[in-house]
Amino acid sequence: MTRRQTVVFALGLAVAALSPSSLGQAEGRAASFEGIVRPSTDLMLGFTVTGVVEGVNVEAGDTVEAGQVLASLDGSVSLARIELLTVRAESDLAVAAAEAELDLARNEEARVREAYEQDAASIFEVERASLQTVRADVRLRLAQQARREAELERAQALAAHERMTLRAPGSGIVEAIEIDPGEFAESARPIVRIVAVDPVVVEAALPISATAGVRTGDDAEVLIPGIESPQRAGVVSFVSSLGDAASGTRMVRIEVANPDGAIVVGSEASVRILD
Repeated sequence: MTRRQTVVFALGLAVAALSPSSLGQAEGRAASFEGIVRPSTDLMLGFTVTGVVEGVNVEAGDTVEAGQVLASLDGSVSLARIELLTVRAESDLAVAAAEAELDLARNEEARVREAYEQDAASIFEVERASLQTVRADVRLRLAQQARREAELERAQALAAHERMTLRAPGSGIVEAIEIDPGEFAESARPIVRIVAVDPVVVEAALPISATAGVRTGDDAEVLIPGIESPQRAGVVSFVSSLGDAASGTRMVRIEVANPDGAIVVGSEASVRILD
């Protein structure tokens, strides 16, 4: 092979190596794409039961933690029911009375059977005494069942009462409150909005060809103009499995730490997937 043929052959290999997929992957790793900053969590919360609002415990702008009380409904009626069921569940009077009746019936049956063996009682009296014992035993089991039912009803009432307290499912910032004390809250009506902005998520629509090699966990670089330290490190947290045929793009989300709160939700950003 001549020197000229060798050069042509090498150029041919180099061109063949630059396939469309590899070019797309290189484009995705090198180019920057526009995106929008979103909160990592955006929740609209409401009660699952209806009632009159007794108190609102937070204000817009407050930082809340998981489990913190946001608002509560008037629970005076449910508390009275819980107290009544507690008395029933913890009382042993009905069971003790039934146990005493059963002991009495058993003693009476034993006395009648002894008298029957001495020909001092009829078979009818024996059967009657035996049935009285059975009835007393049933009354005892009914008293025990009633106590157990009261315990279950109390647990149910406690769970229902807990639903009258609206708690934060996670940490975040109260963005809006749509109700005041004294108002009637309908079931499933959104009344409190909580957003989490540390971290934030940058959503970017990348060309489908540029996402061939992008995977969850890949490092990314995010540029957010107008803030202190505008260049931030990020990590790919989501790559859509679907592409949009109309725009030829695919949604990618990059998670970016925001401990200083400088990154404002809704800001425009430029993202670049790193090698």
